[in-house]
Amino acid sequence: MNNERFESQVDRCRDLEALGALLDARVKAIAPGLDRFNIGVLDLERYLFLDGYVRGRNVPGRATGHVRTLRGTVVEAALRDGGRTLQTHSGRREWVRCFPGFGPVYDSGIRSMGAVVAAAAAAPVANLVLASRDALGIDERALAVAGDLAVRSTPALAALAGQVAWPVL
Repeated sequence: MNNERFESQVDRCRDLEALGALLDARVKAIAPGLDRFNIGVLDLERYLFLDGYVRGRNVPGRATGHVRTLRGTVVEAALRDGGRTLQTHSGRREWVRCFPGFGPVYDSGIRSMGAVVAAAAAAPVANLVLASRDALGIDERALAVAGDLAVRSTPALAALAGQVAWPVL
């Protein structure tokens, strides 16, 4: 990956839509089974997650801007597990046992997910979520690339996440 070119592209991104498309294309290049890519903006004080960018088939009713709790999510697992997690389970029961709110995601067809956290000044500000309908569609290599991209784009992610207008809840 050409570092100078990538960083120049990141610097030109003026919103999460542009940055999301750039990061998504980089991950999809090595993970052709990637069906959904998401940038989540984090509010740890309220323990919430806002879909700042979504590409691919999302859960019905969850458009860009959707807000939900971090409790029981793959993102929470990444926060707990040192900044990244990869989850592949075979059946709905197993997914819901690990992630109680996962039923609608499973019903949308997702069978593997990975999440990496982007932290600025040691505080998590955003996360990248990779999802596939194939139980083997997301692997450690894809997660490593996403993690590298998250680190390299953290300043932009932090700045753009800071521009998000959170709905009043």
